Amino acid sequence: MRKDYVEPDSARALKFGPLRKNPRVAFEVRADRRVTTYLVDDMGLEDFLEGKTPHHYAGFSNRRNHMAELSLPNFSRYHLLIVNKSPDNPAKIDYDIKYA
Repeated sequence: MRKDYVEPDSARALKFGPLRKNPRVAFEVRADRRVTTYLVDDMGLEDFLEGKTPHHYAGFSNRRNHMAELSLPNFSRYHLLIVNKSPDNPAKIDYDIKYA
């Protein structure tokens, strides 16, 4: 698993893809504080950057441990967004994204 930080009141976007035919992807995020995750395509990322709640394929709200495995359409790049809503504290994260 890779290690990183997400600054207070900000997000980290991890890009992957485009995916191969019949793609299955698995992701795992572990954080030292509660964070929110969204697995989005390019349009979902645009919505998020505009301040909207994005349409997402998977994700979890306000948790320390996030894990999912799912099939995705093979038409786009994808982004795993990790959002730290804490106004004061950075979040230490361990994460992994892989094709299943």
